[in-house]
Amino acid sequence: MENKEYISVVADYMPDGAIRPVSITFADGSSFAVTGLISVIHMSATKRNGRETRYCVKLGGREHNLYFEDAAPNKPPRWFVWDYCQHVG
Repeated sequence: MENKEYISVVADYMPDGAIRPVSITFADGSSFAVTGLISVIHMSATKRNGRETRYCVKLGGREHNLYFEDAAPNKPPRWFVWDYCQHVG
């Protein structure tokens, strides 16, 4: 079963409205720089009637997916990952 983990993300907000993740920090305090942005895909989050954006990024030389959920009723926008294992490396 997949587990959603909310994380802290430092991001650049571009003049055209694009968001570019710069670094992430997990609940255990481990932090990683985003060394590359591979793709950005906007999706509907049908279970909550919101929106999600999937960012495929490079962390520690490997590709990982970060998600930004927005427009959920009565909830602030926030970042998460699925099934984070303790070592991104």
